[in-house]
Amino acid sequence: MRAYQKAQEGDSSTLGRLKELANLVQGRGLHQARGLLTPGHRDKELRAICWNISSFLEDSEVERILGQKV
Repeated sequence: MRAYQKAQEGDSSTLGRLKELANLVQGRGLHQARGLLTPGHRDKELRAICWNISSFLEDSEVERILGQKV
């Protein structure tokens, strides 16, 4: 969720990472992943998107792409 907020605040590096994450997960069948790139989600909606995306990823993939420990 922090990465989403940073991207919405104009951090282009973080936005690029979210695009990479969304493309990876979308390739695995979760088309909702593009929601990470859509502005204006309320916390509840964003949490649902993040939860669904997390089920398609290994922790190491998230850490590699976002540079954050999970």
